[in-house]
Amino acid sequence: MKGIAFTLDAIFALVIAVAGIAILLYFQYYPELPFALRSTHAQAAMSLLLSTNMSSITGSSKILEALGNQQLGSDQSWDQFMGQSTKAGSQGIGPTGAFISNIINANAPITTGVVADYGNLYFAAGSTLYAVNASGYPVWTKNVGSAVSTTPALYDNMLIYWTSSGISAVSAFNGSAIWSTGISGASPGAPITIYHGEIIASTSDGNLELLYPNNGTVYSITTLSSGYGKSVATAAGSISAMSSTNTIILLTNVNGAATQGQIWSNSLSADSSGVASYADAIAYGDGSYANISDINGTAMIADVNTGSQVSGVAVSQSGIFVFQSASQTMAITSGGATLWLTNMPGAYGSAYPGTIPVISNNEVYSLWSNNDTLVAQNLSTGSILWYSRIPYTPVNPAMTLAYGRLYVIAGSKILAYGSCNVDPQGSVFQVAATLYLNNQGSCADYILNGIQPLSNYSMEVGNVFLPGLNLATFNSVEGSYGVSGSGYPTPGALSISFWIYPEGLTGGTQYIIGSNPGNLWSIGLTSAGNVIFEPGTSEQATSNQLVQDKWQFVTMTAVDSFSNLNYALYINGIRQTSGTFVGQNIQSINNITFGSRSDTFSGILADVQVYGSVLNATQIGLLYQSGAQGGTLSGANPLSWWPLDGDANDYGVESNAAYTFNVIYSGGNYVPQGLIDAYEVGKASTVVPVLNYTTQYQNLYNIGVDSWR
Repeated sequence: MKGIAFTLDAIFALVIAVAGIAILLYFQYYPELPFALRSTHAQAAMSLLLSTNMSSITGSSKILEALGNQQLGSDQSWDQFMGQSTKAGSQGIGPTGAFISNIINANAPITTGVVADYGNLYFAAGSTLYAVNASGYPVWTKNVGSAVSTTPALYDNMLIYWTSSGISAVSAFNGSAIWSTGISGASPGAPITIYHGEIIASTSDGNLELLYPNNGTVYSITTLSSGYGKSVATAAGSISAMSSTNTIILLTNVNGAATQGQIWSNSLSADSSGVASYADAIAYGDGSYANISDINGTAMIADVNTGSQVSGVAVSQSGIFVFQSASQTMAITSGGATLWLTNMPGAYGSAYPGTIPVISNNEVYSLWSNNDTLVAQNLSTGSILWYSRIPYTPVNPAMTLAYGRLYVIAGSKILAYGSCNVDPQGSVFQVAATLYLNNQGSCADYILNGIQPLSNYSMEVGNVFLPGLNLATFNSVEGSYGVSGSGYPTPGALSISFWIYPEGLTGGTQYIIGSNPGNLWSIGLTSAGNVIFEPGTSEQATSNQLVQDKWQFVTMTAVDSFSNLNYALYINGIRQTSGTFVGQNIQSINNITFGSRSDTFSGILADVQVYGSVLNATQIGLLYQSGAQGGTLSGANPLSWWPLDGDANDYGVESNAAYTFNVIYSGGNYVPQGLIDAYEVGKASTVVPVLNYTTQYQNLYNIGVDSWR
């Protein structure tokens, strides 16, 4: 008797309609294998994904909780991720981990900060204004003839910007010109502020000018008593300014008056920070001291020592002032009560020049100079929640919180920290399909594995498996590589697994995975195609099996044993070599590297997993059968997981987002390994609408679920 094995290389297909869903059963004859002609597994998997709403699963993990914080609730839902919207950008929600939702690329170094509203982000690179939607796709650009001098402002459907010619306004929706006006000062002393229907412009020649926003008419010019306003805030109907001569000044704000009256000014004893305000309270730094004054000039708190020079101050929506000094952060209520003072670890360096903290409802975000480190703290306690090192340069200190994301500018890029784009009311099935088809497959892998582990099923469209649409492709000629964040515990045991599809040998060693800086350990391919493990010394372990021009699964395990290091190498779940490096131990994990700058990998890399334990043969076999779409093993102390399917986020507990250079995401002819080895395959499919994030149009796709045994 001959068995029947079901594969995607079907000779023919039997189509059965069950409950309105098309079930395709693929099979061909294969000798001496047991089989059962059933398609219920595929149908059950698809039914579960269709019946599970995204809103019902938020909170089940750190990333899904972040999705819930970002997307749920009428006041915290931003439809522009899924379509056009005019909802306000800032709702006080911020990222809860070092998770990159997308990286926005401009054509030149970005020279201003970012402002957000109407479902878009606005910024300038030299003389070009950019508008992109919240998912990072272009809306419009406009060359305005000369460099935009400072961060633009938004008001009443207008984008208002400042150049050497003066202040101008364009439509926020299409960039068309609305008005333009000259101002007396040659350049801005501070970014444009808009308050109670007025444009407040601080000029470098010491003037404070007020303009009507409907036509740009200047109706008031007031010269400050000392210097020019390098920072401007508004408090209870008045204008406060920190001058370039370290003098805090308060002026009345009388709408329509030709001159704003100066109420008081206080000279400070040392270098000052900018100024922030909440209700009647005005906060600023005076040397290393934090101060909060009432608008009448009376000190609410005076000279609270932060420990080092105050560089910036910001205020939360609830009235908590956060002061960032050279090496500390401090939180003080608007009533003057100190909540906490946090000394930053020396590894972060000092406060990034010009940075001002950004505050969400629950977190404080700040920049630090060593390796351009972004730090998130708990707003209530000051405890450090996570940090991420930004590899792109130069970093612009102007950060923006909008649409549940933190936008950080580095060179010509905007890094959007926050959760991936999901429809909070959609089914898991539709959300996953949408993510896959919009180049965000890693997030889809994560969500699906959280509902039902992808060990014996996969989603596909047109017999193309969705997890393989956008895999990370490295090119040795282009110098492709990636690097993750750091912050790992020092392991006594370590396992690393990944899928690779080499695309030609380079004549030298190709380093695929390593620890950076210093290359303390690394895994790679020899010039012949053998897998090698180097523990950070001249010693080396080498596989017998060659890895060439097809999908291969590589696993390395290592464990400290007194003063020795026991190791093993596996290919496709089969042990290749094992042994002991005498006098060695596991080197520290710093930043994980993918490829390297000098000996880069040529081919496709997917599903990199890091564990703080030694995986056994059974566990490695389970990962192999799950394929490159499968999640981490929950009971094996998983640390990091980079699916590398459209992004380089770490979906593991460490959340060490990676950053790639010259890496492209493209199809990899990927078929799940479990399907290749299966003796039974079933398929269920249905039509779902999928939004194209770029065009904003919905298209219908027949999305299938293939299952196997």
